[in-house]
Amino acid sequence: MTRMQSDPDRYSMRRPAIAAILAAGVFLLDTLAPADIAVAVLYSAVVLLSIDFPWRRGILLTGVICACLTILSYLLSHGESYGGAVLGDCLMSLAAIGLTTVLAIRIRADSDALSEQAKALEQANADLAHATRVITLGELSTSIGH
Repeated sequence: MTRMQSDPDRYSMRRPAIAAILAAGVFLLDTLAPADIAVAVLYSAVVLLSIDFPWRRGILLTGVICACLTILSYLLSHGESYGGAVLGDCLMSLAAIGLTTVLAIRIRADSDALSEQAKALEQANADLAHATRVITLGELSTSIGH
């Protein structure tokens, strides 16, 4: 049985710091790596880390920042030679970042909806337990009265 984390533990500020460090590493690697390696696809991992950011819009912001870093790295590393396979790698990386961002937003929304449903279920169980105790107490007092 898996243990669900509490909200303060789940949405800590540690993840944004880790994501920022990872994004900086991917940026340096992407800028310094040979042109035939599509390193920017690794920004997808940064976007996935943003699912548990304390603020919901952090996922979209992370995706936009990663896309901008991809474009900046492309411009810095390839200077005047825009095009060819390198441009294809850049566009593929941008597509992967965009798709990962959209899916991460859906995952977060679904996770938040499940959390709300779990809270509602816990409340319904508590209400049912209370009603059961009241009914049992009523039956007990009725049987004592007779």
